[in-house]
Amino acid sequence: MLEEALTEIARALKAVNFYPRTHPTLHAAMNRAHKALISAIGGQDQLALSVSRDGFHWASHHLAPGNQVLAGLAREFFLRQIKRVFFLKDVSVSDLENFLRILAMEEELFRGKGKAE
Repeated sequence: MLEEALTEIARALKAVNFYPRTHPTLHAAMNRAHKALISAIGGQDQLALSVSRDGFHWASHHLAPGNQVLAGLAREFFLRQIKRVFFLKDVSVSDLENFLRILAMEEELFRGKGKAE
């Protein structure tokens, strides 16, 4: 479920970069990503992931090391110097979209002490 959630988030990030805010394809992508993320969080309060150059890690497990979609998403985080990401159980579709819009910004905007934090 975690791999599926991150794959849907990667697809939603591409949709954020391509479609205008009101486009139905963007809304569908965001809803799929949100549903998958909530399923992956399950009964926990949050989902905490570590990010490295080679991908995402959860509870010291490297997630789907051969999955190129996840590797690309992890690279987007890594380039923005994001080392850990937390998804909370109460995240809304709007919150997720706003997060992805921030992530879609140029990585230079993230560089410097504490900006990604």
